[in-house]
Amino acid sequence: MAGVASDDAGVTRATRRLPALWAALALLLVAAASEASHITNASFEADGYITFAGTPPTGWSFTQTDTDLRGDTLGLPTDGSRGGRFFLATNGSVAAGALASVSQSVDLTDRTSIMFDVDLNCAPGSCAWHSFLSASFYIDGSLEWSSQTLGTALDQTIDVSLLTGLHTLEFRLEALSSGSAAGRSSHFSFDNVRVVPEPSAGLLLAAGLLALGLRRRALR
Repeated sequence: MAGVASDDAGVTRATRRLPALWAALALLLVAAASEASHITNASFEADGYITFAGTPPTGWSFTQTDTDLRGDTLGLPTDGSRGGRFFLATNGSVAAGALASVSQSVDLTDRTSIMFDVDLNCAPGSCAWHSFLSASFYIDGSLEWSSQTLGTALDQTIDVSLLTGLHTLEFRLEALSSGSAAGRSSHFSFDNVRVVPEPSAGLLLAAGLLALGLRRRALR
């Protein structure tokens, strides 16, 4: 009976230590997650409402080759209350190759992927996307993603595991050919841009040591 009591006491001591161990592991996971916050103003919240031509969003550079392709922070938000947006002016027209874009240089060393949320829509009312326009995402001027399909798409993922150092990420609304808005406007919203880090060796080692500690204490 004394042995049983001793075992019970050991289990009790181990159980009491579990919250501290789990707390330590949680801190490690939070540290890893913070590494993903690698993009400045990733959800376009920093400036409130702005038009990109008047005030480029904090952390991003704005390029506009045609004033009928415009940008602001009234995009459909998927993280917070703001989102980036490009749109074709309702009565505008564009030539082939015209674009509006925002870009930012990001260190992709030890990063596995880039993720973002998008929405393509049009106004007023029920209408179709302008076939001469494309919503696009580029890295260093190389096309990595594009769409002309209306609707919301979350967690679009681009593999960057082979890239190191600084690279330029760029969202564009671009004209594939010349065209006229004809009284309606195509909208490209983008939000919640993030990079996913590789698990660091230190984090993996610490998590392993915590797991080993949990096991040893449970066996005492």
